[in-house]
Amino acid sequence: MTVCDVTILSLVGLSRRVWYTSGRRDPSNPSYYRWDGDGTNLRFDLSFWNTNGQQQPGNIIAYSFNGVDYGWRQVSPNNSLSYICEISQQDAYTILTQKRDFSYGSTSIDKKDLLYGPTFTVDPTDVTMISKTTSLFVECRASANPPASYKWFRGPKSNQTLADKEQITPLTDPRFTITNGKLSVQNPVEKDEGEYQCMAENQFGVIISHPVSIDFGCKRCPL
Repeated sequence: MTVCDVTILSLVGLSRRVWYTSGRRDPSNPSYYRWDGDGTNLRFDLSFWNTNGQQQPGNIIAYSFNGVDYGWRQVSPNNSLSYICEISQQDAYTILTQKRDFSYGSTSIDKKDLLYGPTFTVDPTDVTMISKTTSLFVECRASANPPASYKWFRGPKSNQTLADKEQITPLTDPRFTITNGKLSVQNPVEKDEGEYQCMAENQFGVIISHPVSIDFGCKRCPL
């Protein structure tokens, strides 16, 4: 595995994601791990593991935020997660490098002039209905230039991928409206229960939120 720049990953991981790495538990010897990226064995160093990270279910090493700091923990390969791209040191020469002097880059110091892909600044959260209401909403928000456009997707609670979910638009149900990443549901009913995900995109990139749930805590909610 090549050197992992914790500072860079912390910056791009502001949305507190979990990232797959190429680290994998050796099936023939569960006490050992191996980097599939370059075939080297993992140095057993507990300082990199989150608390109880090795006791989590799964056999893949993921880079994640534990509420305080970033570190490793085990995850299942069936999870829908982001990836850290890795390359072996002997193949590093294949990466195109450019000669850059002091004139490289933008001369603007105004962020409004810089073009970049979306990054979540507000992550959606689960919603549980415990009483009857006339509306509910889930919201995501992203920083991007040009501004991001938003889409919302819905599916049953399962390990479905985004491709298996239905895109929500006012045409699919006029009770749903989407305004700058905010999905509002008028007169919510039990059939609205499920798993929801937000997509934000512009010409420089696409990001997808983690799944969140809309639940009805009561089947016949009081008024």
